[in-house]
Amino acid sequence: MTAVIASDGGDQAAGPLVELNINAEERVFLYRLLAGIFRREQSKERLEELRSSQYREALEEAGVDLGDHFFLTPIEELAEELAVEFARLFLLSPDGRIAPYESVQLPDGSGQLRGPESQAVLDYFKATGFAYQDEMNDMPDHVAVELEYMAHLVLLESCSWVNGKYDEALNAIRYQNDFFQKHLFNWVFCFLNRVNAKAECAFYSVFAELAQEFLEDELTELPEKEKQAEQLLERN
Repeated sequence: MTAVIASDGGDQAAGPLVELNINAEERVFLYRLLAGIFRREQSKERLEELRSSQYREALEEAGVDLGDHFFLTPIEELAEELAVEFARLFLLSPDGRIAPYESVQLPDGSGQLRGPESQAVLDYFKATGFAYQDEMNDMPDHVAVELEYMAHLVLLESCSWVNGKYDEALNAIRYQNDFFQKHLFNWVFCFLNRVNAKAECAFYSVFAELAQEFLEDELTELPEKEKQAEQLLERN
């Protein structure tokens, strides 16, 4: 994986540093994977990639079993089937779809697209230098954009570990924890439960379950990562 960065703390910091960096790389992969699943319909090219041996092994390591139907169905047929399911879940009439936006899903929120919740997320992005408009084609409080933002922060963390910038790694973790608590935590689990309950194709229920499990781990582990990073910074 990545090389260990030498420091004045010697080998005492090497183990935790390697663990934190490898963990960050794995988390970037999962955040970006999940963002791509919920952003738009899966193209044939993307489905071919997900069916590759590399992705299949990575997904199996994460406990994801997409089943024989996903791997054996002709790719054009599978792409059409999943496009129909995506539209049914996220794009159809307001009464039937599950709008993937914080402003709509947040309990006791405005319930409106482009509501104040969306502006609050955009303000957070701007305050941390994340120019989402350069990369995204949706509103800032779309679930895929919020997940991609988390991937952005985790990637900053990983790069900071590699470059020996422990203070920047700690800041990145603090922003992860803060954004998760102020935004994702307040609505994403309800959203994923609704997707899992309404999905007719195993593809979306499986990824909703993966997201639920992963984000529950993040909720528990981010405060611990912050403490561990603080300890590393004190020793270096």
